Amino acid sequence: MREGQLASLIRDVGEETVSQSLPTKYSRIKPILASITDLPENGIDVKRVGKSGDAGTRLDAVGSNKAKQGLGEDDPYLAAIVYTGDEEGDFANLCRILQRELPGTGSAIVFDKRADYAATRIFARDLEQGALDRLVSSLDLDVNVIERLNQTPGEIALDPSNDFPEEVFEGAALDRAEFEQLLDLLRRKKNVILQGPPGVGKTFMAKRLAQVLSDGHPDRSRVVQFHQSFSYEDFVRGWRPKESGGFEVEDGVFHRFCTIAGRFPKDQPCVFIIDEINRGNVAGIFGELLVLMERDKRDERYAVELPNRKDGEGRFFVPPNVFMLGLMNTADRSLALVDYALRRRFAFHALQPLYGTEIFREFLAEQGVPGDLVERINERMMMLNQLIVDDGNLGAGFRVGHSFFCPSQADKERGLDEAWYTGVVETEIAPLLAEYWFDDPGRARNLAAELLG
Repeated sequence: MREGQLASLIRDVGEETVSQSLPTKYSRIKPILASITDLPENGIDVKRVGKSGDAGTRLDAVGSNKAKQGLGEDDPYLAAIVYTGDEEGDFANLCRILQRELPGTGSAIVFDKRADYAATRIFARDLEQGALDRLVSSLDLDVNVIERLNQTPGEIALDPSNDFPEEVFEGAALDRAEFEQLLDLLRRKKNVILQGPPGVGKTFMAKRLAQVLSDGHPDRSRVVQFHQSFSYEDFVRGWRPKESGGFEVEDGVFHRFCTIAGRFPKDQPCVFIIDEINRGNVAGIFGELLVLMERDKRDERYAVELPNRKDGEGRFFVPPNVFMLGLMNTADRSLALVDYALRRRFAFHALQPLYGTEIFREFLAEQGVPGDLVERINERMMMLNQLIVDDGNLGAGFRVGHSFFCPSQADKERGLDEAWYTGVVETEIAPLLAEYWFDDPGRARNLAAELLG
């Protein structure tokens, strides 16, 4: 980028205007933008925008400024846009419009100047990865949200809003704030592991997240379960016997899912759920996917030739619209630690038991559990979990989750009374306690008796 090009742009917009429209913490933006040298002949368009009502005009202006600089339609450029409105909804709308309609091969950095909602959203198209990394690290902003969308050319970014149907929460003991947090985490990282003790709703949460991201489309979500016999051949590709005799190369479940996901537009997420992810030999199952699954390597530039290549087949890569959700039980003593290479490529989120929360109390009441029983369930299970946490051989990862007391339709038809509560304790929780204290069966029996007393 030529130094004069940036200076000319700032002069056209008005350097004083640009400085006044940026908070003090953003005062370093101009020299930082000027320092991006990976993009020769690129333009910088510094604009100050108000509310989102004039979105069409504003986008025309971005394209017009691009033309004024002598840049052609295929020339990449970077737009630094400062939002000066007051409404959070308008800011979100502006981001959606830019994601959808940013002209040409542009990239945008959107700054929200409101002191109570300092946020930066970076939308990157055709922007060399090293330049984006240096930009993000150099800004060193103290902000609430930094969204890095490393996209392949022409890709439309995912809508950052959490606008999903309310029926997601109907009849479910879900924390809405946590659900929205997980959606944001998935959009940012694309690979997330939900971990927690038994009964905290890992599978339930994963399926609801997949429902929202995939819009309920049956072809845009899959569930598999890892186990000790699960292999690379099951997951990616391997030789399989034919009915007619001999062997043939057959794609594994994840390879087939990626093929299906590649047929959908890039702004339509497809969710792949791996239950019990730490039960399999993760490094052996994933193979080269440990690299390909990284969110900044989801395009043809990083495609690899798979073993046992089929005739006429191109190289393989994980499509950018594939989201991976792994589920991990923290109370399984038989499992080794998760491979460190996998940890680096996934974000981890720990789900907690909801005993004692208003969310769970309201859920039980809505299901028809009597008020005194609602309180007893919460109080006694909180006491039990505290004992588990304080035990040196167990800890927080062995607590008992709330889903043991999430009744089925058959339970509700029979009645959510003392008999139902006793049945849950005797047939589900007591056996779990006996496993926890296998070397002290008397303590396990006493704790179960205290739950029933």
